[in-house]
Amino acid sequence: MGLLKWCALLPATAAASLSVFGHKVPDTDTVTAAIVYAWELNARNISAQAYRLGELNPETEFVLKALEVPVPPLLPELSKEVAVVDTNNPEELPEGIQKTRIHSIVDHHKLSGLANAEPLEVDMRPLCSATSILYSRSKLYGLTPTKQMAGLMLSGILSDSLEFRSPTTTELDKVHAAELGKLAGLDVHEFAEGMLDAKAKVDHLSCSELIMMDTKIFNIGGKKLRVSVLETTKAAGPLAKKAELVTAMKELKEKEKIDDVLFFVVDILKESATFISSSSTATTLVEPPDVPLQLQFGREALLPKELNESIASPFVDKQALLFGVDTAVRKAWKVKVDDQGLVVLPKVLSRKKQIIPKLEVAESMAGWMDRRGPTIDFAWQRRWVVLHEGKLETYLGQDCQERKAMTRLRPQSSMKAFKVAPLGDSELHRAERPNGFVLDLEPEAAHRPMVYFDPLDSESLSQWTQAINESLQDLEQAMMRDCRIAASRLVRDVVVRCCNSPERITNRRVTKLLLRNIFERVAQDMAAKEVSAVREDRQQAAKAVRRNSSLLRHMPQELRADREVVLAAVDADPMALAYADETLKADRAVVFRAISQDGMALEHSSDALKADRDMVLAAALRSPDALRFATPEVKADAGLVVF
Repeated sequence: MGLLKWCALLPATAAASLSVFGHKVPDTDTVTAAIVYAWELNARNISAQAYRLGELNPETEFVLKALEVPVPPLLPELSKEVAVVDTNNPEELPEGIQKTRIHSIVDHHKLSGLANAEPLEVDMRPLCSATSILYSRSKLYGLTPTKQMAGLMLSGILSDSLEFRSPTTTELDKVHAAELGKLAGLDVHEFAEGMLDAKAKVDHLSCSELIMMDTKIFNIGGKKLRVSVLETTKAAGPLAKKAELVTAMKELKEKEKIDDVLFFVVDILKESATFISSSSTATTLVEPPDVPLQLQFGREALLPKELNESIASPFVDKQALLFGVDTAVRKAWKVKVDDQGLVVLPKVLSRKKQIIPKLEVAESMAGWMDRRGPTIDFAWQRRWVVLHEGKLETYLGQDCQERKAMTRLRPQSSMKAFKVAPLGDSELHRAERPNGFVLDLEPEAAHRPMVYFDPLDSESLSQWTQAINESLQDLEQAMMRDCRIAASRLVRDVVVRCCNSPERITNRRVTKLLLRNIFERVAQDMAAKEVSAVREDRQQAAKAVRRNSSLLRHMPQELRADREVVLAAVDADPMALAYADETLKADRAVVFRAISQDGMALEHSSDALKADRDMVLAAALRSPDALRFATPEVKADAGLVVF
């Protein structure tokens, strides 16, 4: 009997001292990698036995049957010493793994917290699968894979790379697959097609089984999430069970006492993923909520540029009021689910490379920092800090079990690095903490609350700066959105009350006009207030117009003639060129920046540039309708007749 079959058939009670296994809910790569690694260890005179931690999926069953490889036994219990493949995440491994002696780890995922009391061998490489790493190792140890071994390693590569479609695929993986195909005597594409067909045969599975077929637990932003992926060439079948899948996700969430279950159906052939939301209100287009109108004329009102469009109709655009969308996915991909609770994410194929990194970036930023309270009486203390949904939560440990403090950011909050500008007590700490920063939570308050942090190194400071500034922008956009909703609701309510019959259309128009004028004045007051705060600082002015390009309209003439300020506004909205000084409307570089984003911005350029054939052509290539702003001579140009 060959060495492979001897290893696979070895009973669980045999004297093999080293148990080799991968993660719970095993997929093809984790099962094949366990078998292959046991083969390698035995070839190196290290007694080992391959195990699995769960039932096989249809694809893995196909692979083992096609290669005539016996199914590894279920792990009965943890042995004194183990080897782990295809994971290093304690959440995906048997309970008690942290107390077991780990001989070695072979994995292609990021570090996820698995610890060991003694030094161990760790082989982690950025390849598409654990079996691809194991093939490199076989070359290193001078081991020639049998046909079965080569077939198993090829299967792991094809499965995890979705036959080289996944962004996790490297050129080395493709080389390995070609070599292994020859060693196994298999046509790589034909064998991959068989695996994909087997992967799609899931009609006999319940919705709970579909969700649990390829699933992992992740701690993201202080939340425990189960992220499940179903890879298939026939996505229509699972998607037709959307209602049942949502029910199963909710039941699983309650059963496991976790924060959420996220489910992605990956269409391998179309190279896209469809997210199914399990939020109870994600599939419903609802009426706007009763948002308190916090428009205090001339004070806290913050009206977005879209306000006139909202006011133009007394009825709220329901498409803009889709509530209940899964927050993590909406933030990660800047999308909304449709009225069926679905959203398609083009070119998303990999949980490891695309889904989890996106969720982690959008959902939170976490790391160790030293923190000091608002007064000098507070001592610096090392804390695990999590930035999530506009809050900086500090914990005693990385497990996020004991929260020590919570700092809530506000749209007007600001962050300043110690080395950039002295603020509060930052001058006291600048020398010994060059990478520190201060959060000014309420810059306009009489007694400004400030909190101090030190990320300990410059790279971490850069990451925290980006994350906090993005969070502040999200808070500001949310406030603007709520304000728009409140304003739209006010318009609707006033119009409905004033015009309770179709015959009173004149009254309705008068009411709309009155409200439009009120809001325009509020907007002007707010703009004037914001402009007055930045008019002496061109960098702050550029930052302000980048955030709200319409402010350029209210800037003093010297700032409207400032190239940096105008370019910042144009980058945010090309049509802001309308508010620039005449000298910059005639500036080729400034105008080209605007029309390269929206050709219709040509309308606001100088007459000389409207007569410039190259400039008009550039605008027309972006927006063909922009040709109407050209001079008659340019319009008559035969070379532009195509537009």
